[in-house]
Amino acid sequence: MEDEAFLAAVSGLRSDARDVLLVDDDTALLGVLTRQLLQAGVPVRAARTAREAIAEARTPPALIVIDVALPDASGYEVIDALRARPESSGLPVLIYTALDLSLEDQARLALGPTRMLIKSKATDAEFQAAVMELLGSAETSGREPRRSS
Repeated sequence: MEDEAFLAAVSGLRSDARDVLLVDDDTALLGVLTRQLLQAGVPVRAARTAREAIAEARTPPALIVIDVALPDASGYEVIDALRARPESSGLPVLIYTALDLSLEDQARLALGPTRMLIKSKATDAEFQAAVMELLGSAETSGREPRRSS
């Protein structure tokens, strides 16, 4: 598949201080979201399983966008694993899922600043705005090193 080759190529890229880790088992959706963020100038890494997400997050991204339903474990388990690591315990998170989660479930998925969007209800513009907002919170919380011009 074209999307799988594209995702394999971007997943092998080196991490950047402002990169976004996209976690979803829907390869086509990952391709669409990756292209959208790359066009906005945001570096992206992608993971299709919980295990890949946890491994990718060893080098913490500026933001993690995660679905709750993953093939090998839930998004809850990924968040629990990240919460246990000091370097990722305050990561901003965008929960991007098809599920309508209770407030209790949403709280279980929070690390640092956290937003939730339901896939079927969110527009591309809302998705991109949430990503940019959370990347901004990563910058102001000191997660991203200041760059000199």
